[in-house]
Amino acid sequence: MGYHVAILRSVGNKQSPITFEEASLAASEVGGWQVSSEDEELSRVLDDQSHLTLWFDEGQLWSKNPTDAGIAAMLVLAHQLSARVRGDEFETYKTVNESFLHPDDKHAKATAQSDGAELVRKSRRNSFIFHACVIACFVGLALLVKRCEHQAKPKSSGLVSTSITCQQVETYHVKAYQAQNGLTGCSS
Repeated sequence: MGYHVAILRSVGNKQSPITFEEASLAASEVGGWQVSSEDEELSRVLDDQSHLTLWFDEGQLWSKNPTDAGIAAMLVLAHQLSARVRGDEFETYKTVNESFLHPDDKHAKATAQSDGAELVRKSRRNSFIFHACVIACFVGLALLVKRCEHQAKPKSSGLVSTSITCQQVETYHVKAYQAQNGLTGCSS
């Protein structure tokens, strides 16, 4: 995941979409941009020799992880489009080093924070439920083991021992099978 920075235009809390045609025209007026109409992207080599690509999507131009030189180039292009440059955290850039919360983004930021808080609450609830189920499974397993141990202990009345070994049970089943199938003469 990277840091998403976009050139967008808004008026009165509503986005005013930028068309790719006007972005292309603004890029040619600014100079230094290469336009790919087929891919709907703008690109350029920056002063620091890094490369910046802006992709057009839903009325915005956006880039992933631009350098300071990339943000500076985006600011120039945004000015030509009567638009602005906004980062992932709803900060609008005045310059590369200075940003502010644009009035049109206050509601969107509050909604994003509320959605984030709700996501954290749901994640914590699901985690609690998962852990409770794991603990309940271990408690149930422990109770089952304890019950099996209790039932496996021989109960002595003092007169007759009722403990039978596994070998005795197996011998009994083999003899019963042999008798049922007419194999009484076979030894096991």
